[in-house]
Amino acid sequence: MKIVAKSILNKEQIMDKVNKGCDALELQLGEELYTSPPPHNVKDLFDNNLLNIIDVYSVHLPLGKHRFDSNLDDVFSSDRIFAFFDGCSIAQKSAKIWNHPVRLILHFEMDFDKMIRADYITNHIIKVFNKALKNYPDVIFAIENVIPLLPKKNGWYLGSIGFDDCAKLVEYLRAKLNTDRFSVVLDTCHAGMSIYYLNALYSLLNSKHDTYIIEDFFRAYSEYCDTIHLCTFTGDGFYENHGIGFKDNIELLEEYLNLWNRYTKNAALVLELREDNYLNSINFYENSLLVKKYSDSFRDI
Repeated sequence: MKIVAKSILNKEQIMDKVNKGCDALELQLGEELYTSPPPHNVKDLFDNNLLNIIDVYSVHLPLGKHRFDSNLDDVFSSDRIFAFFDGCSIAQKSAKIWNHPVRLILHFEMDFDKMIRADYITNHIIKVFNKALKNYPDVIFAIENVIPLLPKKNGWYLGSIGFDDCAKLVEYLRAKLNTDRFSVVLDTCHAGMSIYYLNALYSLLNSKHDTYIIEDFFRAYSEYCDTIHLCTFTGDGFYENHGIGFKDNIELLEEYLNLWNRYTKNAALVLELREDNYLNSINFYENSLLVKKYSDSFRDI
């Protein structure tokens, strides 16, 4: 079992996670990609010595003010594509330092079936990924599930309601580009919110839609999943209600760990948790102890 902590490219934050016992890091990129005009050289973006402190498991594209910069659908646009390649460069450099492939995480919120019918979209996506696969040979491109209802500047918008679209996309890209360097990230907070909102929507429809449960996500993602973002939500799941730990919901943690063990046992567990103070990440520490405690029963199975 690999327990991964999230951190921005900040020495104090990284060292706090190291001191609290993480096995590796998922680096969350941010404004460093936008502080100077592109093109960039990785050595000019930040202190590259930060990549040497502890094993880097994955790199997450910037979320941006309205969470667009991490979406494959958006970051491949002409005004953001440089950020995608900057992320590739950071992941590739990390892979060379730690001598293993490193994941670059992107969100995907389009309807997959509609996307593949729009060849002007799919041709561009294939072209970009083909270039990235050649230029960054040690990067795995990991596609993360998102929430069908998302905030934007002046209200809300609906993303894809197909809960298995990420798995479909990864399967399509692997076949189209003849590579296994695409994987799925299962975010349990996003999955739980998707279940909550989709089931509420279906209850209003005069049809026989089946409702979803969390096992549907684990089952659908099992073949390609190498990363779990392990967290949950309270209330509506947005903002301060997002990325919550399991201290007050041990039964849910046990359910998720049992599903992880059954369907995605080789996937790293990234504790993607909100903290009151990211220089003293109490939620990561407490939840890492809980994960270790409640996974003991099947660790050797």
